[in-house]
Amino acid sequence: MAAPFPLNHLLRPRLLRMKFPPMIHARPDHASTSTDARMESSVITGLSRIANTFRPKVVITHSHDIDETFHWTAAKATAGRIGVPHISLPARGGDFIWLSKLDSHSLGAWDKVDVQILVQAPPASSGSLTRLLRSLQRADYFGDTLGLTIELPHNVDPPLLEYLKSFHWPPRSVHNHFTLRRRIQHGNITSEEATLRTVDSLYPKNPAYSHVLILSPQTELAPSYYHYLKYAILQHKYSRSAKESLHRLLGISLELPSSTPTIDSEPFTPPTRSGSPVAIQGTDKHIPVFLWQAPNSNAALYFGDKWIEFQSFLSSRLSSARRAGLKMHTNPVSKKFPSWMEYMLELTRCRGYYLLYPSFPAVKSSHAVLSTIHNELYRLPEEHTLISQSPELISENPQNSNSQQHIADPNRSSSSGSSSSLDIPQEVELGSVELPLAESSTISSLLQQFPAGLPDELSPKHVLPYSQKYPTSPDLVERTQAYLKEFREKVGGCGAQVQQQVAVEDLKADDLFCSEVEEGVAL
Repeated sequence: MAAPFPLNHLLRPRLLRMKFPPMIHARPDHASTSTDARMESSVITGLSRIANTFRPKVVITHSHDIDETFHWTAAKATAGRIGVPHISLPARGGDFIWLSKLDSHSLGAWDKVDVQILVQAPPASSGSLTRLLRSLQRADYFGDTLGLTIELPHNVDPPLLEYLKSFHWPPRSVHNHFTLRRRIQHGNITSEEATLRTVDSLYPKNPAYSHVLILSPQTELAPSYYHYLKYAILQHKYSRSAKESLHRLLGISLELPSSTPTIDSEPFTPPTRSGSPVAIQGTDKHIPVFLWQAPNSNAALYFGDKWIEFQSFLSSRLSSARRAGLKMHTNPVSKKFPSWMEYMLELTRCRGYYLLYPSFPAVKSSHAVLSTIHNELYRLPEEHTLISQSPELISENPQNSNSQQHIADPNRSSSSGSSSSLDIPQEVELGSVELPLAESSTISSLLQQFPAGLPDELSPKHVLPYSQKYPTSPDLVERTQAYLKEFREKVGGCGAQVQQQVAVEDLKADDLFCSEVEEGVAL
């Protein structure tokens, strides 16, 4: 007998919005002596009548391994016929209490959400990558199938190749399907090449529902990470309130960083209800989260529509960098992070985008850390292992943290083999604060501590800037407008005289750059 889903959770107004007692009906007579075919037909008939009366948005059952075959088959067939998702839970209903906190719009996207994982491995990273892949296999995906792409360098450690021979993905599946991509180019690669290699690795097939989960080899995930991730995706991407107020939400981070991604790695103190109550979303009964204008390359999901827009941005951004006469734009991102972070920060600031970050790992009594970033076995991104001594590129220097940092001209390759290249030691301190991971495969303990779940609505009024060190307006709209004007003039090729408002197209960033005709006038 399957464990029942607690009735008091099903009756919550957010799920059904009804206050009358439930009625158990549509049961066939002679059920104990009926054939499976008759029982299946009875379930289809009963569910069809319920659908005609109540117009349900979703059908929820146990998985086919737990439920009666006739019931599961009939429920799936009926859900398909009436055009609603069929949510099949492979475990106790109590493990999925968070479903009761989602509205019908969120639940309607349940079987449409497609998460594609992207992992990039620098050279000599077999130990850290193996640790990450094992944590991915331990996680509970409750029947969902996630894509996995692993980017390998040209020189791959033999132990890693041996491990990948027996690596199975998706876990607990009869199928074994993941993508390995190995670079064939010898030597080091430039920042531009590394950025394009990363961003071109995945193209969301459906911008509305296909999303990209970026993981670094230094990351280790908790078994419950996907429970939280899907809950957050459904709540803050597809709920009725999210569609109205969070169009600038770039994605969802699983990491709570201990420092900013800036060149000097300034310490970051996450907001808490006791210290910074304004920045924390929701009430004290809600899971504490906050909005931050800082991209993340360790463990973060980027929504598909924003990822496609980022590809459009890069196409124009890299072209503008090659044009003579345009100033290079200041960029404060540390070389400890991959080069695509530099460009993602630019897009984030131009658009006023932000990520949703968890603040609950900072609560000592939470015991709900979803990801931890290890310091040992850390390797610099491959594009940063050789830094040019050219004046266009100033290497990260703690002694000179106030100097401006610039993006080098992408046409100037640091991997050309010239004698002007300087080896950077691989033993660089990442500076992460490692936290013990939550051991449970569900987020039940997190919901026990914060019974209201994730906030129903997020207010973009209190979005933290990417850095507290660089002076910017506390108002998101003001600092976005100021940065946008500067970016279009210095990088977009628009000039001070071509600053009129341009229409923004979905999935494109063409409005941030001027056409060649406009450039001729401006320059």
